[in-house]
Amino acid sequence: MIGKDWQITHMIPTTLDEAIDYLVSHTSAGEKAEFLSHSDAHFHASTGREIRNRWKLWEPSSPLAQFFVANGVFHADDASSCVFKAFRAHLQNKPFDITAEAARFKTYWEESSKRWAEGGTQVFRVNKDGGITPEDT
Repeated sequence: MIGKDWQITHMIPTTLDEAIDYLVSHTSAGEKAEFLSHSDAHFHASTGREIRNRWKLWEPSSPLAQFFVANGVFHADDASSCVFKAFRAHLQNKPFDITAEAARFKTYWEESSKRWAEGGTQVFRVNKDGGITPEDT
């Protein structure tokens, strides 16, 4: 995941728990430490893209994409963010609440859609934890 030797194999998880189990078993201690030393946003365009593409989060027929939709997470970027947040929580022995995360994404997309409909520009801030906060323009 973090290092150049990490690859997501052909196995596509069907649930978030399976995705976390995969990451736990396929990352070294050093990769896990590196992951914890950066924000989730740091990995969005690299490992996040790898997860979205190889685990087919853009495809409605993907079992993992279907899992996220069933849990209120509809965008592939949001789904990979959930994977990162859940992996980070697991490594830190903290809980991860997908329902709360889905609600946060729903609010974000509703506010974003409203701004676009009003002809405004969407401006947002990426928080240290990788979360996105819309800002008024």
